[in-house]
Amino acid sequence: MRHALLVCLTLTTVALADTPFSSTDNVMLGNQLGAMATASKATLYRLEPDSIKPSFKAPKDARRFQKYVVLGEAELTPAETQETVAALADSVRGSRGVRSGAFAPQYGLRLQTARGEVKLLVSPERYQLHMERDGASREALITPEPAAHVLDGAAAAHKLPEL
Repeated sequence: MRHALLVCLTLTTVALADTPFSSTDNVMLGNQLGAMATASKATLYRLEPDSIKPSFKAPKDARRFQKYVVLGEAELTPAETQETVAALADSVRGSRGVRSGAFAPQYGLRLQTARGEVKLLVSPERYQLHMERDGASREALITPEPAAHVLDGAAAAHKLPEL
């Protein structure tokens, strides 16, 4: 009997692991992000993910975005903004609920929207996104694609430093 129960639990776990993650919060956040694709201004930041560690030695005059050292930044065109925000929204909505280690953002995005400023930190390698809006912070799990592809492409197009 125990063996049958263990086999049943194992098969259920395997089946659930293969089921797409469809958190209502992720869908709602993805939809909110999608609505920001028409931001009037967008700045993309390439960040040093290790720069908040006590052992990291940043220059005193280093620019920062959300506590992380900025390695480079670029203003995005309206078309780039729309593509980037749409990719992030799709990555949030498409999450399977996977998290990989501590948060270590490689990208930041500052959006000026009709409702005010939105700050995003994105860690495609760790499947995470943090959003700050109206004084509140939210976290979402993401799929690395399509966000990583679009962010890497925008960074390369603007000649932002690689990590």
